[in-house]
Amino acid sequence: MRSLRLLLAAILAIGLLGVSSPGASAAVDVYITPGSHSVNGRQWRTTCEPYSQVERCTASIYATQVTQDASGRFVVTTGWVFNNLTYTEAPRSLWYGNPLGDVRQGTAVAGGGMSYRWTDDKGRRWRTDCDTDVTGRNGCRTYVTASVIKTGTSAGGEPYYYRVTQEVFNNMVRFGGVLLGSVKDPGLRACIADNVTLRGTVIPTAELQRLRYLACDYRGITSLAGMPAFPNLTELYLDGNALTSVAGMPALPSLGWLGLGHNRLTSVSGLPSLPSLIELDLGRNRLSGLTGWPALPNLVRLNLAGNQLSDVSGLSGGRHTRLVQLDLAANRLPTVRPLPNLPSLTRLYLNDNALRTFDASPANLPLLERLWLQRQVNTDGTGTLESYASLAPWTGLEYLYVSGNTVDDVSPLLSLQAAGCWIDVLENNPIGTTGSQG
Repeated sequence: MRSLRLLLAAILAIGLLGVSSPGASAAVDVYITPGSHSVNGRQWRTTCEPYSQVERCTASIYATQVTQDASGRFVVTTGWVFNNLTYTEAPRSLWYGNPLGDVRQGTAVAGGGMSYRWTDDKGRRWRTDCDTDVTGRNGCRTYVTASVIKTGTSAGGEPYYYRVTQEVFNNMVRFGGVLLGSVKDPGLRACIADNVTLRGTVIPTAELQRLRYLACDYRGITSLAGMPAFPNLTELYLDGNALTSVAGMPALPSLGWLGLGHNRLTSVSGLPSLPSLIELDLGRNRLSGLTGWPALPNLVRLNLAGNQLSDVSGLSGGRHTRLVQLDLAANRLPTVRPLPNLPSLTRLYLNDNALRTFDASPANLPLLERLWLQRQVNTDGTGTLESYASLAPWTGLEYLYVSGNTVDDVSPLLSLQAAGCWIDVLENNPIGTTGSQG
């Protein structure tokens, strides 16, 4: 961007009758939208071209203009006339070193913003204003001092033309968006590029706000560093990659579904607070603990199956009052203490662990309906569950799965069956129950 060549358009040598000034509101942004447009009865034509890491758009308007030919005669014609240039959104830092948008230059002006004057290598004088009431808080406008044709009216009512030297508006620079190159991982970068409309190499603010769904699963992603914050993203799927950490994940205030399963995560440290999250899949990773567990106040379903967890203490600070389903299957849990208070939990998967007893408190899980406890074994295949006695108080259960354990005495389960619970290792289960695993 430092080598931007300044375009001093033909407007500097002509006079225009009724040319539009940037700032007029319209349903279409005529300054950066390629094509022909009709806005408020005026006809526009816009073309855009790649320019460094942004796009440079030229807006022309159908208007009457006055030119001066070689003999000095003033000529009035109607046709397409240059209106202005617009450089599409880019981060401010991209313009450092370029006078069209280097906000570090200049002096403060009343009302906010800054202004500076400069001269190019051809001796032309320019003025650039940034972040003022006129430019808006995320942009610059540049004016050039030039000779232009003005129109006057004689005493007899006839028009006449004359030249004056004055400042003429030439171009706009817009700040905003995120450079796609700030996303460090090539797989993630390619996925994002597939789901947004870039202007140059920049993701415009409108695209950041538009995106609702992003599926980047199975792309070999190893890092989330530089991932943009998509404020309205509701679904993000990163399953089946090679992530070892979630560091770099931005705040995503609207995110409801997050898939991080089948990666290589060893920690949840760096997972941001996600206030709208409903479902989180962390299954089939390499988690050995849950230190750094964030606040997820609206979480309903959580999958932690297939990890290397030996305790669940990290969940204690989560305050998961809305959690309905928790999957802790296929870990290395010898105990479920201190499982936190989960007042809405109805389904708990603990199969394929190494529990000696089910030592959760009924007071912490008052709505539990379905419990999976099959195959509690050591790594050598020997059974760990000592008895079913700890299950006797759980008379509110509707379905209980305990097959594959090395416990012969089923008598503690009879009171549950009598209370209406279907149990996979017992006969004569309550009529109307099927033992569905769903």
